[in-house]
Amino acid sequence: MRKSILCFCVCLLFACKNKGMTESEPPSFFGCASSPTLDVMVGSEGSILTSTHSSLVWEKVSINEKSALLDVYYSASSTSDPSKRGKFYAVGHNGTVLISEDGLNWGAKNAPPEAHLFAVASHDNRIVAVGHRKMIYVSDDEGITWNEKNVVANKKTSLYDVAFGDASWLAVGDYGAVLVMNDSTTKVKENVVQLGISRTLKGIAFHNTLKRWVAVGHEGTIFISDDVGTTWEEVQSETKEDILKVAFNGKRFVAVGTHGVILSSKDGKLWKKVQVNNNGTFRDVSSDENRWLLITIEGKKEVIEDSKME
Repeated sequence: MRKSILCFCVCLLFACKNKGMTESEPPSFFGCASSPTLDVMVGSEGSILTSTHSSLVWEKVSINEKSALLDVYYSASSTSDPSKRGKFYAVGHNGTVLISEDGLNWGAKNAPPEAHLFAVASHDNRIVAVGHRKMIYVSDDEGITWNEKNVVANKKTSLYDVAFGDASWLAVGDYGAVLVMNDSTTKVKENVVQLGISRTLKGIAFHNTLKRWVAVGHEGTIFISDDVGTTWEEVQSETKEDILKVAFNGKRFVAVGTHGVILSSKDGKLWKKVQVNNNGTFRDVSSDENRWLLITIEGKKEVIEDSKME
């Protein structure tokens, strides 16, 4: 009897171990982007999911990629030529850069493998990605070659977001770091947002009419700059939650973060909370003119009409 019990316990142990080896953790999701017809979401283990505007259901895209994807960006075509379509750009660990015209078929255009990339943006023919060690990577040939730009490489700090506006690229990161790259010269200068204490900045966006930059970060941090990141003013966000991303759609800024926080502002100075029935951590926000796409870390999709952000 004791021998039978021992055998059962051994078998149970092996079964549990094998189960742990074969079952993987559900993916986490970190970035989203919206084209005129398609939503795309990216996450851990090379996960790429797509969803049409009329659906809340995601469908997984099959790609040969296992590195975590941390951001995705959609760049609309700047011409009326139908042969030149808009493109999705996704980036992540180990220099991973993926490009797609339809969100379904992705080609690899990798940066240096030591580049852990946290965010990407594109303007005209230039792609800019930022990440670990406060590095900025620039490509002017659709990701075939990459040039590294940085002030002082620092193993302990990172850049978490990048945006284009007013002939400049601004990237934000740890300890209030703001790196400004001139688009014509690609020269980089570093400024620091530091009012009392250094804040971790997680998102950056640009108001093209007011020529105003908005940077957001931990503990409800929101800063604005009207001089291309040289000086910054802190504004009230009405929250102490971490704000993880901000976007601008030509009408308003929308910022999202932990515990379901959603904030809206037309000018970047005055913000109000937007209530939804979702208390999850919103990792990213994207816009397609009249609608906003938000995703949680678990991959839940929230779509809010722009008029509801009033």
